[in-house]
Amino acid sequence: MKENKMRCPHCGRCIGVFVASDGQNSIAKVYKSKPTQIGLKQHIFETQCPRCKEIISVVMGFEN
Repeated sequence: MKENKMRCPHCGRCIGVFVASDGQNSIAKVYKSKPTQIGLKQHIFETQCPRCKEIISVVMGFEN
């Protein structure tokens, strides 16, 4: 199992832990703004950082 701490790109605070059973193909990335293109097996979630209150985009899914 792969654990990856997701951190806010604005303030650096940990916003969550991504736990994946498939450590080689799974991804979890945090962006300041919504990405324009993502893969077919990926989803975008928009959330607010609890510390700095900035809107961030989290992309989770599998690589092609």
